[in-house]
Amino acid sequence: SDDHFIRYAARIAIESQPVSEWKERALGETNPEAALTALLALARCGSRDTQNELLQALDRLPVDSLTEEQKLTGLRVLEVSFARQGRPEPEVAHSVMETLDQFYPASSQPLNRELSQLLIYLNAPDVITKTLALLDKAPTQEEQIYYIFYLRNVKSGWTLEQRKQYFDWFVRSRSGGTNGAAVVQHYPPELLQWFKDVDRDYSDGVSYTKYLVNIRKDALATLTSDERTAL
Repeated sequence: SDDHFIRYAARIAIESQPVSEWKERALGETNPEAALTALLALARCGSRDTQNELLQALDRLPVDSLTEEQKLTGLRVLEVSFARQGRPEPEVAHSVMETLDQFYPASSQPLNRELSQLLIYLNAPDVITKTLALLDKAPTQEEQIYYIFYLRNVKSGWTLEQRKQYFDWFVRSRSGGTNGAAVVQHYPPELLQWFKDVDRDYSDGVSYTKYLVNIRKDALATLTSDERTAL
């Protein structure tokens, strides 16, 4: 179905049946919309030993012809599989990483948000460089925080200049941009309109600063003693 809600209801119905009754059909489905929905069900309900077959079936889908919504569903299948079925075997993880790295950065913020999470999880060698570049270009506070948040737990692969670039964001987030740096406090127009619709000025919320403090604290915990001294 073209209707997301109908597909969702159908997936829940399928998931209530024994996996053995629909696993092979899910793995062999060729219609992209049906395949993505069925593979999401298998990622949610299938055991660890189904993961390799699931990833192979996902890899057979024609990525170039998928819509953005379908690509996001495919990334969601990977995320659920890794969360529920565990980290793939090293060779499989490397293969998935190489495939995803070809599409990162993508042409849209939603895709970059999911790709950055997955590539950081898979330890892609250039994910820090690519994600920091997206951070510099991100026009809104919300998008910038995605990348700041995802990078906070990366322990290795940083250069000292990249570390400086990362922590400098927290300075700019308070000062509103210095030395020509992009101002952080930009918001999506629709977000400001939501506040205007209820006759309120925009506010980040009382916990916003505390969240930034905790994100920075997590990032500081990944520094080596030499990095901490240098910074």
